[in-house]
Amino acid sequence: MAKYPDHPSWYHDNPAVQLFLQQCRACENPESIFREAFEVFFMQGNVEALYGMRIAATAGHMEAYIVGLLGMSGIGQSKEDALEFLCSLNQRNNIDMKGTRDALRRR
Repeated sequence: MAKYPDHPSWYHDNPAVQLFLQQCRACENPESIFREAFEVFFMQGNVEALYGMRIAATAGHMEAYIVGLLGMSGIGQSKEDALEFLCSLNQRNNIDMKGTRDALRRR
């Protein structure tokens, strides 16, 4: 999934890619969940999409921990809940926080 760029104009006209992406969503692929939640949150402004990011982060998605960072700014959840979520990810070693921060900076 990660090797398919997230450019809707690229895959909307390709039925094979559409089918593949639908299968990824149906299998609850963390990258697929993250992409959908990211788009819904940032493009549509729907705060409930943060729940999808939380699911992806819990499954080990490296960039989905942004949900915790957004929570620290008071978006969609309390700061205490956000901090607890970030700490739980760190304790479970689901996400390399430093590596993720570095990857986000390079984008």
